[in-house]
This record gives sequence, structure tokens and C-alpha cells, in this order.
Amino acid sequence: MTDPFSLMERKFIPWEKYRSLSSDASRGSLINRHIMYADNINERIRHLSELERSYGFTYVGEKKWLTSYLSGIVEQYSEWVLRQFNEFVFVSGFEYNGRCDEQKMWCGYTEDLSTIPLFSELAQESCQVDNVHLFVAGDADLLLPSKLCHAFELLHNLAYYLHVCRPRFRDDVFLDKIVVKQESGHWSMDMINDYGFAGTVEFFGDRML
Repeated sequence: MTDPFSLMERKFIPWEKYRSLSSDASRGSLINRHIMYADNINERIRHLSELERSYGFTYVGEKKWLTSYLSGIVEQYSEWVLRQFNEFVFVSGFEYNGRCDEQKMWCGYTEDLSTIPLFSELAQESCQVDNVHLFVAGDADLLLPSKLCHAFELLHNLAYYLHVCRPRFRDDVFLDKIVVKQESGHWSMDMINDYGFAGTVEFFGDRML
């Protein structure tokens, strides 16, 4: 499985409609379940498949994870996410070796954007991106599953976030790094331009601050 962010299934959906679908799809999610049964999994897969057929919408990596789970790869959603990062997204995997804001963090880097949805409908009015450098707060021996899943959601929806923050900048800017902070739900994107650092955009959840 080399399509962690569901490029093949997804279609462009306007941001407000996308947020509404995400909110609806989150109800009944099995992502935080530790014990699951085949009937529940199949029912959830059918629901998520209907959203794909009707709207071209996928709810993060849940359907792919559940399909993998039924095939015999029994792992929690956060474990599935980490495997996607290590095998398909980041060139050297997701490792505790990056420095950001004067502290050591988990990080991943790639210049291969072929797995990340960047909708052409948003491209001309978005911050630009030619690589992804993702940092996530955590200790060497503990990366919280919730932060790992949050990081996956940010890349899953990166095209929207690049579009939302574009009006903050007068000139063209490029994504420099994404940082998932220690505080739950808090994250940021740093931007650069031809002259260097252009600014930081702070978010809480999917809301720009």
C-alpha cells in the first residue's frame, strides 16, 4: 500500500464542506478503539466507502488502516500511521534526531511530494511547497499516539492549510517546516521567501489563530 493519503480516492472539496464532512465522519470512528470486532470494522468500512463514492472524501487514514487490520496486520491506528511515515512518506523515516526551537524533536523530511494531495484547484492561491519538514514534540522514549495521528492529519489536509494561510503574506512564500507543539491541538507552519524567514502561522486544530 503506497498511497497513505488516498490520492486515488480523493477529489477536491471546498474547505468548509470538507470540514463539515470531517466532523460528521469523526462520529463513529474506530481510530481510538483498542478492541474491535469484525462486524464493527466492516460496517465502518462500508460507511467510509460510501463517503468516497459520494464525495471523493476520505477520513484521514481510517479506511486504509481498517482494511489492513482485517487482512491480518493487527496494529493500532497510531502504529499504522508510523509505518506509513517510515515506509512511504519520509526518506529516512520518522526519527528522534531533529532540532527545532532549540529542543530536540521527532522529525521527518521528504522532497518527494507524490504521496501528498496538493489539489490543483488551490495551487495558484496557496503558499508554495517543494519539500516537507515535519517536527513533532515528544521525548526520545515517548511519542504520544495522539500527536502522531495529528501529524498525519496535517499532511492529509496540507493543501487546505497552505491555502488558508496564504492571505497572511503579501508576496509568494514557501513552506519551511511544520511543528506539532507540546500543547494538544497546537501547531504551526513556518514560511520562507527569497530573503529568508517570512513568518509563522499558528493553528489550533484546523483553525488559524
